[in-house]
Amino acid sequence: DTIKQKTFTKNINLFLLLLYRSSGINAEYGGRFFEGTAPEMHRALIEVLSVLPDHTRVYCGHEYTAANLKFAKHVEPNNPEVLRMIEDTRAKREKGEPTVPTTIGLEKLYNPFMRVNEGSVQKLLVRLILWKS
Repeated sequence: DTIKQKTFTKNINLFLLLLYRSSGINAEYGGRFFEGTAPEMHRALIEVLSVLPDHTRVYCGHEYTAANLKFAKHVEPNNPEVLRMIEDTRAKREKGEPTVPTTIGLEKLYNPFMRVNEGSVQKLLVRLILWKS
Protein backbone atom coordinates (compact mmCIF):
# COMPACT_ATOMS: atom_id res chain seq x y z
CA ASP A 1 0.00 0.00 0.00
CA THR A 2 2.80 2.43 0.81
CA ILE A 3 4.33 2.06 -2.67
CA LYS A 4 0.89 2.51 -4.26
CA GLN A 5 0.24 5.61 -2.15
CA LYS A 6 3.62 7.13 -3.02
CA THR A 7 3.09 6.37 -6.71
CA PHE A 8 -0.41 7.83 -6.63
CA THR A 9 0.79 10.97 -4.85
CA LYS A 10 3.62 11.36 -7.35
CA ASN A 11 1.16 10.98 -10.24
CA ILE A 12 -1.26 13.51 -8.75
CA ASN A 13 1.58 15.97 -8.28
CA LEU A 14 2.58 15.39 -11.91
CA PHE A 15 -1.07 15.90 -12.92
CA LEU A 16 -1.17 19.27 -11.20
CA LEU A 17 2.16 20.27 -12.71
CA LEU A 18 1.08 19.17 -16.20
CA LEU A 19 -2.15 21.09 -15.93
CA TYR A 20 -0.23 24.18 -14.91
CA ARG A 21 2.39 23.88 -17.62
CA SER A 22 0.06 22.81 -20.40
CA SER A 23 -2.79 25.22 -19.87
CA GLY A 24 -1.99 27.77 -17.20
CA ILE A 25 -5.69 27.71 -16.39
CA ASN A 26 -6.84 27.66 -12.83
CA ALA A 27 -9.88 25.55 -12.21
CA GLU A 28 -12.79 26.58 -10.07
CA TYR A 29 -10.80 28.61 -7.54
CA GLY A 30 -7.95 26.08 -7.63
CA GLY A 31 -5.40 28.78 -8.19
CA ARG A 32 -2.45 29.22 -10.49
CA PHE A 33 1.09 28.46 -9.47
CA PHE A 34 2.38 31.95 -8.88
CA GLU A 35 4.41 30.56 -6.02
CA GLY A 36 5.05 27.09 -4.64
CA THR A 37 5.03 23.66 -6.19
CA ALA A 38 2.51 21.05 -7.31
CA PRO A 39 2.98 19.03 -4.10
CA GLU A 40 2.37 22.17 -2.05
CA MET A 41 -0.79 22.93 -4.02
CA HIS A 42 -1.98 19.35 -3.56
CA ARG A 43 -1.34 19.53 0.18
CA ALA A 44 -3.10 22.90 0.49
CA LEU A 45 -6.19 21.85 -1.45
CA ILE A 46 -6.56 18.19 -0.46
CA GLU A 47 -4.99 17.89 2.97
CA VAL A 48 -5.83 21.33 4.38
CA LEU A 49 -8.79 22.99 2.66
CA SER A 50 -10.87 19.95 1.72
CA VAL A 51 -10.98 18.75 5.33
CA LEU A 52 -12.61 22.01 6.47
CA PRO A 53 -16.36 21.81 7.16
CA ASP A 54 -18.37 21.78 3.93
CA HIS A 55 -20.19 24.98 4.92
CA THR A 56 -16.90 26.94 5.07
CA ARG A 57 -17.23 29.90 2.70
CA VAL A 58 -14.63 30.48 -0.01
CA TYR A 59 -14.02 34.06 -1.10
CA CYS A 60 -11.72 34.42 -4.10
CA GLY A 61 -10.17 37.63 -5.28
CA HIS A 62 -11.36 37.47 -8.90
CA GLU A 63 -14.49 36.60 -10.85
CA TYR A 64 -13.14 33.77 -13.01
CA THR A 65 -15.94 31.31 -12.36
CA ALA A 66 -17.26 31.02 -15.94
CA ALA A 67 -13.81 30.43 -17.45
CA ASN A 68 -12.85 28.06 -14.65
CA LEU A 69 -15.99 26.01 -15.18
CA LYS A 70 -15.13 25.60 -18.88
CA PHE A 71 -11.94 23.92 -17.74
CA ALA A 72 -13.83 21.82 -15.17
CA LYS A 73 -16.19 20.67 -17.96
CA HIS A 74 -13.18 19.67 -20.06
CA VAL A 75 -11.85 17.57 -17.17
CA GLU A 76 -15.21 16.05 -16.22
CA PRO A 77 -17.66 16.53 -19.10
CA ASN A 78 -20.28 14.28 -17.47
CA ASN A 79 -20.14 15.75 -13.97
CA PRO A 80 -23.72 16.97 -13.34
CA GLU A 81 -22.49 19.43 -10.70
CA VAL A 82 -20.21 21.11 -13.25
CA LEU A 83 -23.07 21.36 -15.73
CA ARG A 84 -25.40 22.73 -13.04
CA MET A 85 -22.82 25.32 -11.96
CA ILE A 86 -22.25 26.44 -15.56
CA GLU A 87 -25.96 27.18 -15.89
CA ASP A 88 -26.15 28.81 -12.45
CA THR A 89 -23.13 30.98 -13.25
CA ARG A 90 -24.57 32.03 -16.61
CA ALA A 91 -27.84 33.05 -14.98
CA LYS A 92 -26.12 35.01 -12.22
CA ARG A 93 -23.78 36.83 -14.61
CA GLU A 94 -26.70 37.76 -16.90
CA LYS A 95 -28.30 39.45 -13.87
CA GLY A 96 -25.02 41.13 -12.95
CA GLU A 97 -24.74 39.05 -9.77
CA PRO A 98 -21.45 37.70 -8.44
CA THR A 99 -20.81 33.98 -8.39
CA VAL A 100 -18.79 34.16 -5.19
CA PRO A 101 -18.60 33.28 -2.41
CA THR A 102 -18.89 29.53 -2.71
CA THR A 103 -18.28 26.82 -0.11
CA ILE A 104 -15.75 24.05 0.42
CA GLY A 105 -18.58 21.54 0.02
CA LEU A 106 -19.50 22.92 -3.40
CA GLU A 107 -15.87 23.13 -4.48
CA LYS A 108 -15.47 19.43 -3.71
CA LEU A 109 -18.31 18.70 -6.13
CA TYR A 110 -16.91 20.47 -9.21
CA ASN A 111 -13.38 21.81 -8.70
CA PRO A 112 -11.03 19.39 -10.52
CA PHE A 113 -8.13 20.41 -8.31
CA MET A 114 -10.13 19.34 -5.26
CA ARG A 115 -11.34 16.17 -7.01
CA VAL A 116 -7.99 14.56 -7.85
CA ASN A 117 -9.01 11.42 -5.97
CA GLU A 118 -12.05 10.90 -8.24
CA GLY A 119 -11.79 8.29 -10.99
CA SER A 120 -13.15 10.68 -13.60
CA VAL A 121 -10.38 13.18 -12.88
CA GLN A 122 -7.74 10.47 -12.70
CA LYS A 123 -8.71 9.32 -16.22
CA LEU A 124 -7.50 12.68 -17.49
CA LEU A 125 -4.33 12.22 -15.47
CA VAL A 126 -3.65 8.91 -17.22
CA ARG A 127 -4.28 10.49 -20.65
CA LEU A 128 -1.91 13.36 -19.84
CA ILE A 129 0.82 11.04 -18.60
CA LEU A 130 0.53 8.88 -21.71
CA TRP A 131 0.50 11.97 -23.93
CA LYS A 132 3.66 13.31 -22.26
CA SER A 133 5.45 9.91 -22.61
